[in-house]
Amino acid sequence: GSYKVVVNVPPVTKQSFWVTTTDTSESYLAQMTDYYLSLRFDLTPNNVDYRNNLLLSVTLPSFYGSLKENLLAEATEIKKNEINTMFYPIAMYPDTSHLSVLAVGNLVYWVGGSEMKQKHVSYEVQYHYSGGQLLIESIQEVKTNA
Repeated sequence: GSYKVVVNVPPVTKQSFWVTTTDTSESYLAQMTDYYLSLRFDLTPNNVDYRNNLLLSVTLPSFYGSLKENLLAEATEIKKNEINTMFYPIAMYPDTSHLSVLAVGNLVYWVGGSEMKQKHVSYEVQYHYSGGQLLIESIQEVKTNA
């Protein structure tokens, strides 16, 4: 018999990477984190529902419910107040042994027609990886000295 393996890949690859059914390279984790964080934080009133659905499709079932609840509340706020957000990563620190990535960067946002605001942030993304599927287990803002 034959079998197939489905592998999530970033829509744009910036450097080479490798995956097996049980392991990934650091560059794979970093590039997927870049993509997943863009889904999570590069938002406008017009794209927020679409991007939230894409993000939820790559989320581990145990995290799905709480993430969906947060995303729905944020989407309502984004549409009501005409909020636009962008996350600009400065550095990615992948940890293949723990299947996590610390992403450091700037979160930029506008509310209505107001001037741009910016804050320095760090997000830790924890993954579950099985058979080529990299699923998000958690995304949380962390305090760092970076």
